[in-house]
Amino acid sequence: MPRLLYALEACPINKMQEKSLEFTINRVLMKIFRTVSLDVIRDCRLWFGIPNIKLSVVKHKKKFLMKYVNSANRLCQLFSIDALSECNSYV
Repeated sequence: MPRLLYALEACPINKMQEKSLEFTINRVLMKIFRTVSLDVIRDCRLWFGIPNIKLSVVKHKKKFLMKYVNSANRLCQLFSIDALSECNSYV
């Protein structure tokens, strides 16, 4: 998962890219569990705690933005209000 989600917190993804990432995760799980049933994959994701891509990206993005807001770097402080407002938009 970390390799698949690398740097997604810093750049936006569109619906097609989100679907592509979901497809990749599902296909990997299908190969691991040797099944083609999406019901089985849905259960596996539930039991192993693998959230959907949208939730993962939002979680990572909020963490990234909060580090950005709390940074001592002067450039980060310049844009910290925008970062904080974006972080608050992900409720």
